[in-house]
Amino acid sequence: MLDFENYEFLDLGRGNKWERVFVPQSFDYLNDPKSPIRLEPHIGVVQEFIDSILENRSPRVSGATGRDAVEICEACLRSSSEGRAIDLPL
Repeated sequence: MLDFENYEFLDLGRGNKWERVFVPQSFDYLNDPKSPIRLEPHIGVVQEFIDSILENRSPRVSGATGRDAVEICEACLRSSSEGRAIDLPL
């Protein structure tokens, strides 16, 4: 299980234990939502896509994988609002 807490940390849960695997650089996401720190991951995704076109290769993350990630996020939102487990695929 992964727990990403409001740009503060990323924890990985295994069994009964949690391990902090990433702590991003701090920024004020409420007062500076366009901070370069916040936008850097998004910039990287777009740049990788552009590079794949320029280098005539497939992107490192396929469109199908991206769609799967969106489906998981949608299932999480539905699960939270409905208070139940959501089966995949949607």
